[in-house]
Amino acid sequence: MSRVSLNTKKRTQNNIVAVSEKLFTKHGFEHTTIKMIAHECGIAEGTIFNYFSTKDDILVAIFDHRVSEHLVINTTLSNRGNLSSLIEQLLLPVTRLRIIPKSMMREIVIISVKKIKKKPHYLNRFATMDYQHMKQIAEHIKPFIKHDSCVSAKELSEIVYGTFFIEFMIYLYEKEISFERFINNVSMKTHHILKPYLEVNEDGNKINQC
Repeated sequence: MSRVSLNTKKRTQNNIVAVSEKLFTKHGFEHTTIKMIAHECGIAEGTIFNYFSTKDDILVAIFDHRVSEHLVINTTLSNRGNLSSLIEQLLLPVTRLRIIPKSMMREIVIISVKKIKKKPHYLNRFATMDYQHMKQIAEHIKPFIKHDSCVSAKELSEIVYGTFFIEFMIYLYEKEISFERFINNVSMKTHHILKPYLEVNEDGNKINQC
C-alpha cells in the first residue's frame, strides 16, 4: 500500500481546517459534526481523526492558522511618523481577526481554557503568540520613544497589549459591542497610553471617542 506524502497530508489537514471554519460559521460550532466536515471534505469520517483528535482541536487549529497568518506588523504605516498611523499599524493583526465571527471566537476562548487545563503545553503556544505580538509592538514604538521617557518600549508594549486583551474580552462577552466599536475603543485608549511617551506628529485625524 502506497504511503501518503507529507504534502498530501498537509493539503488534507489544511482542507479540513478550511472546511470546518466554513461550516462552523454557517451552522455554529455545536451544530457542526465530524460527519458533516468529512462529507464536505470528501473523505471518510475516520480520516479526520488521523489529523485531529477532537472537534475542539480543529477549532483551535483554525485560531492558530488565523493568528499565525495575520500576526505580522508591517513598517509601512508606522514609519510615517504620526501617532494615528502608528496605532493603525499596531492594531493591524487584531483588525484582521474581523473575519472570525464573534460566536466562533467565543467558542475558541472557552475551549482554549479547557485545553490549557488538560494540556499545559497549549499555554506555551498561546503565550508564544502573545510575546511575539508584544515584541513587535515594542520594536515599532521604540524609535519614537522620547529620550527623557521613564517608560521603556517593552513596558509600553505590555501595557498596550494588555489593553488589547481586556477590550477583546469585553467585545466577546458584550453582545451589543460590534467589532468596529471594539477597534475604536482600543484605538482611543492606545492613543491616550502612547501619546505622553512618544515623539510623533498628530496628523489631524481625530479618533472617535463615542
